[in-house]
Amino acid sequence: LWAIHLVFCFVSVTHSMTYIITGVSGLDEFPEHNEVGLVNGQEFVHYDSDLKKIIPKSAWIEKNMDADYWDRETQRNINNQQVFQANIATAMQRFNQTGGESENGKCLIHTRS
Repeated sequence: LWAIHLVFCFVSVTHSMTYIITGVSGLDEFPEHNEVGLVNGQEFVHYDSDLKKIIPKSAWIEKNMDADYWDRETQRNINNQQVFQANIATAMQRFNQTGGESENGKCLIHTRS
């Protein structure tokens, strides 16, 4: 008698994706808007408002995404920049920070996972 044993292995892999989005006002040495995309803590994309373009930071994303993806992500970041500029202006107004009072500038930081 032969017995056949089937063993099924299910491997569950958990990954995390985080975007760190930064909007800055009043600091000429920094871009007004930055976004860094991380997978499992490793940077895979980067956008800054000086370049007005999203840049791949890992070979796997560059190799696997087409030109439409890069165009969409660039446009999304341009739109985010406009929202952040409005949010910074609102925060500065609410906290009576109309400009020139601080040598450190003003900054809002938002992350989403």
